[in-house]
This record gives sequence, C-alpha cells and structure tokens, in this order.
Amino acid sequence: MMNFNFLKSISFFLLISLSAAVWAGQFPNIEAKTVGNDSFQFPMQALEEGPAFFAIAMSTDRKNGEVQQLLLLDWHQELLNISAMYGGIEIYHIPVIESPPRFVQGFIRRGMRKFFEPAVSEDQAVLLFVEDVQTFSSQTGIPIDTKPAVALVHTDGSLAGYIKGESSPENIEALKNFAA
Repeated sequence: MMNFNFLKSISFFLLISLSAAVWAGQFPNIEAKTVGNDSFQFPMQALEEGPAFFAIAMSTDRKNGEVQQLLLLDWHQELLNISAMYGGIEIYHIPVIESPPRFVQGFIRRGMRKFFEPAVSEDQAVLLFVEDVQTFSSQTGIPIDTKPAVALVHTDGSLAGYIKGESSPENIEALKNFAA
C-alpha cells in the first residue's frame, strides 16, 4: 500500500513538472535580420550574454502593431533603468510580422530602422518575419491582443515572465520582480 502511494506521489509530481514545462513559453529559433540588415539568429544570439528583455509588438493588424511599437518605445527608458539595476540585462525590440513578400521586407526593415532611431541601436531591433503569428504566439506563451509585451527570457530561450500593456508603475514593478 505504501509503495502504491509513493508511486502515485511521484507520478503526480512528474505530471505537474511536465505540465509546467509545456506551459512555459519557448521562443522558436528563427533566422532573422536586424533593422540594420545584419543576420541574426533569434533568440540565441540575443541571449549569448545572459537573460534578455524582449519588447515585443505582435498583432494581427498593422495599425495596432504600429501603436504597440510606440508604446514599447515609451518602455525603453524604463527597461534601461531596470537593466542597470540588475547588472545590464540586454534589451531587444522585436516586431513580429506575418511574412510579407520578400521584396517588401527590405522596405519594412528600412522604415523600422528610421522608427527606432536614435532611441534603439540597429543591432538591438530585430524583425521577425514569421509564417504564422498565431503559431509564434502559442510557442512563446504570449497571447496576441492589442497590447505590446515586455518579456524576460532565460538564456535557453524559455520565458521567465512577461508584462502586457503600457509602461506604468504597476507594470514596471512586476517586471522588476521577474528580473530580481
């Protein structure tokens, strides 16, 4: 009887552990480019120095994606402050765009480069052209809605946590808790 209870406990623990691993988001490997047109292996290249903040604009609507980008620029100074508090966590701005035709991607990249100047350096703004934004959302564990996301990502590409919405005192404190 005691062996059976022990096995049940172990099975339950393994089930919970596996469920948590599946639930936690994982960023897929994507060959990308920075807004400066440099090749970028996402997310691993961003995580070479340690965990990183990803400021993510992900929408199914172009106009909302632009609004999200503006909100993420508002986040940028706060991210710099939090980064300095916790030893220099890297910050990357990640617009996620459902794959447009190849000839349009260069126009988007140049437009985004001008958008990020001078606040974000060219090597820290990475465009992700993905086949399906919904699939990317599911893989990362970050839902698509009208709000941008700021995520802290572990060096293995797994999601430590994320905040949705604008830069506010509550969201800033919540993000600091992920970084602590």
